[in-house]
Amino acid sequence: GDVTMNNTTGQWAFRANGSSVNSMNISSSLITLNEPVRATSNIYAYTSDKRLKENFRPIENAVDKVKAIGGYLFDWREDMIAKYEFEPDLVKNDAGVIAQDVQKVLPAAVQRAPFDYAPHKPNQSKSGEEFLTVQYEKIVPLLIEAIKEQQDQIDELKKLLENK
Repeated sequence: GDVTMNNTTGQWAFRANGSSVNSMNISSSLITLNEPVRATSNIYAYTSDKRLKENFRPIENAVDKVKAIGGYLFDWREDMIAKYEFEPDLVKNDAGVIAQDVQKVLPAAVQRAPFDYAPHKPNQSKSGEEFLTVQYEKIVPLLIEAIKEQQDQIDELKKLLENK
């Protein structure tokens, strides 16, 4: 049946044939919501099951890659917010990384910013500026490998100290 989204109360309500929906499957390559999405339960995307993957390769030089990414506190440019009609959660004192820095070391973690998708031209930037966003969950494997590399360095240093 039909699925409707109602925001008359300030909260989104998903309904199918008049009944609340606990789960929905929407067949579309792009769904745009112009409101913050807040979940009261877990959100799952894709899968991590090994049986679905192949061609495994280690992330090499992970520490150097992490060192190439800066973590920043920053303010969003209000002129850009107005011009490109996007709404960050925090306009002042936000925290994050720079997508271009991440793209240099881990391109898989960078995508076009959601507000810059052209609904009827999914492979084109709506603004023509190709604004980027970081999929932070995809940085986790890099961080795991960097920690392991650092632990190897620590273990080597411990052995050197023990052998003195």
